[in-house]
Amino acid sequence: PRIYTLALITFVLLFVGVGAVIGFIYFSKDIPPPVSLSGMVFFGLVFGAGGVLFSWVSMIKIDKNPHLYTGRHLAVIGIIVGVILAICGLLGIIYIRVMPKGF
Repeated sequence: PRIYTLALITFVLLFVGVGAVIGFIYFSKDIPPPVSLSGMVFFGLVFGAGGVLFSWVSMIKIDKNPHLYTGRHLAVIGIIVGVILAICGLLGIIYIRVMPKGF
């Protein structure tokens, strides 16, 4: 059996999303707050939701054809990381809503 390609690609892209969110958090002192928070929200939600969706599809495909494909562990990790990224994006939205005016 070979690794299901969509699971592998999603796994790699989720870590690109994690790097982007970490970058926006780390460099937020150099970037004005609306831009840094918008980046965290955008990358968190887009990569998180996409990662969960594509990992879910990968896991279904791998479960239907276990003799053809491997990589279920990548799909499970992708779902977990995608949920964490989506939560980071939602926390960014909450933080933007409660941020004091003029900050």
